[in-house]
Amino acid sequence: MRSSRLLPTLVLMLLVVASLSASVFAQSSQPQAVTVPSAPVAEGNDYATRVLGRPWDLSSFDQLSYYFNESGQRRLVSNPTFSAGVLSGTSFNNAVTGDGNADFFPLFPGYIGESSSDPLVLPLNDLVGANYPIKRSSYNCLYVALRSESPAANALGPDVMRIFWFADRQLNRPGGAYGMTFVQLYPEANANLPTHYWQVVKVDLSAPPLGVLDGVPWTSRTQWEGLRIDPTAIAAGTNFAVDWVRLTDCGAVNRTITWNPDPSVTAIWVRPAGSNRDIRLVKGITGSAGSASVDLQGLEAGSYTVGLGTETTCCTQRSTQSIVLNPTPSGSFIAPAPDRGVDYATQAGNAWDFRSDSDAEVIQFVSSPQVTSAVDDDGLLITTAPGPLPAGVDVAVLLNTPQPIDPNRYRYLTIDMETTWLVPWANIPDGMIGRWIWSIQGTSGRPGYRCTMVGPDIPYDVGRQRIMVDLFDPAATVAEEHQGECPGGALNWKTGEILDLRFDPNENVTGAADPITGGGNFVQRIRSIRLTQAESVAAGGTYMVSLSLSKPVSQVTTNFFYTTDPDQPTQHPVLVTPTHDLANVYRTFLPLAVKESYGVETPDIPNLVTFAWNTTGVPLGEYYICAEMDDGLNQDTVCSLVPIEVR
Repeated sequence: MRSSRLLPTLVLMLLVVASLSASVFAQSSQPQAVTVPSAPVAEGNDYATRVLGRPWDLSSFDQLSYYFNESGQRRLVSNPTFSAGVLSGTSFNNAVTGDGNADFFPLFPGYIGESSSDPLVLPLNDLVGANYPIKRSSYNCLYVALRSESPAANALGPDVMRIFWFADRQLNRPGGAYGMTFVQLYPEANANLPTHYWQVVKVDLSAPPLGVLDGVPWTSRTQWEGLRIDPTAIAAGTNFAVDWVRLTDCGAVNRTITWNPDPSVTAIWVRPAGSNRDIRLVKGITGSAGSASVDLQGLEAGSYTVGLGTETTCCTQRSTQSIVLNPTPSGSFIAPAPDRGVDYATQAGNAWDFRSDSDAEVIQFVSSPQVTSAVDDDGLLITTAPGPLPAGVDVAVLLNTPQPIDPNRYRYLTIDMETTWLVPWANIPDGMIGRWIWSIQGTSGRPGYRCTMVGPDIPYDVGRQRIMVDLFDPAATVAEEHQGECPGGALNWKTGEILDLRFDPNENVTGAADPITGGGNFVQRIRSIRLTQAESVAAGGTYMVSLSLSKPVSQVTTNFFYTTDPDQPTQHPVLVTPTHDLANVYRTFLPLAVKESYGVETPDIPNLVTFAWNTTGVPLGEYYICAEMDDGLNQDTVCSLVPIEVR
């Protein structure tokens, strides 16, 4: 009887103990309090974001495919893959030096021909260093988010990340200026403790911690055209991964992070949204202080949770709220642009959009190996098998030219082409070049007799791209070769009225020359070729400007200017014609925003800003249009690729 009276009390006590235990367990299992700024933070001033208009976020292979594995001439990276914004690969054995350095170029200067006096054509829109050099006065701090599975011990020493910079397309050939430094990746590694964590590696190129180990200092020149990263440089067979590369102005983006004081905390880590990668951002933290001012300029735009841990391990505490780095607004001019002027083939009655056999004829000058071609609703498809040295199979696309072409009026060449083959990187030396060939009346004047001129090689990348060339640039259209009845003296695009046009899309010799793949077909889709006049507007008239923004128009304040020099983008504010005064102007130019424009297919244009530039009072001349963009946190400026003439 006594035990029955005690039972309710015992049950109550057990329930209380269980409740307290659950509460204590719940508290101990909760993340400790790490607080981060609640408002978005402006990302740092990054070269690729501001100058190229495209950050080195490694979201796709075309950011690195130029000169990857030395343009197919030397395997340095095995099994490269891109997934969720991360480049992964394995260093390949170097039979000469015995090491296994892997490398890639975030910024490649551009190719040269067989000699420095024989440059290849640089398309206007190629994101190469010769077109967009790094100004050393502006950008000095390099950040690389990487992980290397380097061995803990190696006969050649601890693993390092190497950085090279190049003055021009000579790279480190004789006469080329370059420099090199490196940073040790895992200083704490030893034979018993390989450490393979993610980290953001920072190097101030103007004062690298180990000095300049080869070549000349970063500070020795006002600008550089090439930047190469070796994410691992010691052992062959080393797996590595890179999340992003940033080159900043060294301007700190400091924000305070707080946490529960803990003496064991020595490092701050970040985890990109949507991933399980913890990346060490900064080390040397005093954990017992409970707070630190952290420089965020080395982070690419995006969202991150923040964790606290040791210098090799994350994390004992983690934030529940994300810190947000605001992406800089960017823009791309739809008009003016090289392909927006009057198109020769369109005005002649049959655009070169390759929707019918009458647009062009494909001719193969060597009977073996075979070249196949077909026209369908998506353009001209050409498959070229590897051919013999020195130039492979000479495949020519002969363009329909019903009227003579005035070379003083038609200035811009735009080729919309997609190229694929065995691997996802370009191979320029073994045939990924195009040639623009034109003919004029022969000097005898006899019908059918021609002087035929061949322009410089035009390198192109794998994937789909629009190759835009300024034919008024002497370097782009000097005749490297000629045959037939030609006049004396220098020959170029403007030598005479043009009667015939031809585009040779490749010179595939990979079967005989490519040391990595052993050769393979080039499969190319040419969707259109356009030969256009430069755009112009009568003085006092109105020209419609169109700009596509990276963000919704409502989120960005945009101011426009016209200038004679893109390096001075804000020379003159534009005068905008009020909407109610436009009359038929919008009706004339509205196709810029829809599917067809002057016979060219264009995708739906996102976040379009369009306005009428009133040129009243603008002196005669050529002017670039520039836009200042401000989203309240970050600002940027972009100018049109080509000018518009006020005449």
